[in-house]
Amino acid sequence: MNFLNVNTASATLFAVVALVVWITIGYGRRRRARVLDRMCGPTMAERLTSTVHAGKRRWRLGIFLMAVGLLFVAAARPWWGKRLVPAPQRSRDIIIALDCSRSMLATDVAPSRLVHAKWVIRRLIERFPGDRFGLVAFSGDAFLECPLTQDRSTLFQFLDDIDSDTIGLGGTNLERALTVAQEAFGGAEGGNQAVILVTDGDELQGNAERSIKTYREQETAIHFIGIGDPAQGAVVKTENNEFLRDKKGDLVTSRLDELRLRTLASRADGAYVRSTAVHPRLEPITETLDKLVPERKDAMANMRPVERFQLPLALAVICLILRFFIGQRKTVSSGALIALVAAVCVFGGGATAGDS
Repeated sequence: MNFLNVNTASATLFAVVALVVWITIGYGRRRRARVLDRMCGPTMAERLTSTVHAGKRRWRLGIFLMAVGLLFVAAARPWWGKRLVPAPQRSRDIIIALDCSRSMLATDVAPSRLVHAKWVIRRLIERFPGDRFGLVAFSGDAFLECPLTQDRSTLFQFLDDIDSDTIGLGGTNLERALTVAQEAFGGAEGGNQAVILVTDGDELQGNAERSIKTYREQETAIHFIGIGDPAQGAVVKTENNEFLRDKKGDLVTSRLDELRLRTLASRADGAYVRSTAVHPRLEPITETLDKLVPERKDAMANMRPVERFQLPLALAVICLILRFFIGQRKTVSSGALIALVAAVCVFGGGATAGDS
């Protein structure tokens, strides 16, 4: 079984809600006991609770917790199996090049530049559901991770797999990233294409301006999303929780080169935005992409995952309904019930006769 909505944020939310529910249940149990003692006293409270069936209460609690868990499973959007879904016949072609060099591990944008960049890319892709996206990972070299596709689940899987070890060659080469992105278009020309570079602006190898000239000739705009803090440098913390150091042993710091990215965007007829942890600031880019004319494609179908959230949701509803049919009191035998009714009739009738 796979899930479409499982990430660090959803897992943290589930843990917090589970903790709150558990604390609330414990607090309610203790408060109920205190209220009974205060209102009736210990002796009367014990008599009132003598008919409570502890096992049934545990069953009710267990069924309730199971229903809550099933609701979270449904919210995670489980799926298994795939089916062919007809794809739209008109779409734009957008290549996203993601910088995965070690400088993207800096934490000036929480939790790190690379994690934040992936979040921004997801937001951007979800904004254009009918268009084709491709994914290029680059550092000192570049590689086409995912060709142009409308299959979002496959695209997001490739995106999640990118880390600082995806490209073996260190450094940052924007020119190589633009070259691989251009090759991903397959030589097609037209006004329906765009490239988006998500980077902190370091360019240790290559010269991006040479590739920009080719893009201008093909009338394909290049947009830039800057990740990082342009005001001050940030130390780079590797995935092993160690700080990156140079050959002299000094800490390596990285700062967003915003001036260079603005210059490149201007020469490439594109837009530049700096994304922050608070706001992705994608509007200038999305507005430009909206103006691209979708190109007519051959009819095709994509494999899409079959969501099964209905099953855990239905089980959660059944659990909640079942909980209403489980009482909290001990079962009273028929003999005891007859004796109780007879006693009520006798004493009730005697009291009525005495009053008359």
